[in-house]
Amino acid sequence: NFLGLFLTSVSVALGASATTAQAVDIALNVITPAPIIVGNQVRIDLVLTSSTGFPQPFDALGAVLVWDPSQLRLIDNDQSNQSATGVYFAGFFPDADLINELPEPLTPADGHAYFQAFTIGSPYLAPVPPGGFIATSFIFEALTPTAASTVQLLPNLGAFGETRVLLAGSDVTD
Repeated sequence: NFLGLFLTSVSVALGASATTAQAVDIALNVITPAPIIVGNQVRIDLVLTSSTGFPQPFDALGAVLVWDPSQLRLIDNDQSNQSATGVYFAGFFPDADLINELPEPLTPADGHAYFQAFTIGSPYLAPVPPGGFIATSFIFEALTPTAASTVQLLPNLGAFGETRVLLAGSDVTD
């Protein structure tokens, strides 16, 4: 039984104010090669890159993630491959919109999750492509044989859950 996993890699464009620099792209990148056997793990990196031709600073991000829970089960977000070298807090924290409902804030299972990350102190840099800042790796388990499944970033979910990159509280998402 194979799961042909296709990913819609998206750069999420959010309407920011005219005074905000639009400088950082946020996207998903499937790392696990196809075909994926049912029961195997699938790794998908959340990657930040600069869209300006030179590295761009950021100090926080949010990512609204959606998938079909009948085809994939979110196991964890893996910080071992992240690009952060200093203090960096990341995970599926409880949120005001209850996207990461209690009692499941560590590994949301209902097909949508809100991943958040931030640093205290110096900001990190999103490099220019082809490089990228790996914010985290989402680890899924393939549950069923299917021709295709998608994992996507939504621009927003609820009143506060937004896919965006921030620097000192200002949106720098391109």
